[in-house]
Amino acid sequence: MNCAFIDDRLEFFSVLQEKLGEGISLVPPAADASKTFAGSDVLICNLPAADDPNFPTKLKLLYSLVRHPAGVPVVVFLSTAERSIIRTVVGAGVYDYFLETGSMEELRLILRRASQLQELRRELHKLRLSSRETDQFSSIVG
Repeated sequence: MNCAFIDDRLEFFSVLQEKLGEGISLVPPAADASKTFAGSDVLICNLPAADDPNFPTKLKLLYSLVRHPAGVPVVVFLSTAERSIIRTVVGAGVYDYFLETGSMEELRLILRRASQLQELRRELHKLRLSSRETDQFSSIVG
């Protein structure tokens, strides 16, 4: 599964990649944003504490990721367990959140579930397209 991280902490994600092991690939975003969305099963971004000066900027980025037409599930890494921030990210429409103090097994589970959701969405899209083709063919034949 490909998980693109929208975060400037490259070293953090490099270490995290080693801990997660095989089957989960953490990649930085491509220069072309459309390639990042097209090639990713999950998007990961972080949201700092509310008193951090970067909070408004990161929150704005989070809203844009969640509302992107590609519909890739977004998982947010939180540095704090503040209920108000958790309500904010869940209200924004993220797939799930992960407290950075959580276990690796919990993170693997969250990323796998998000990836499975994306796989189901892609499959549904293919089925809908093939259904349209079948409907058009039957109207031609008779």
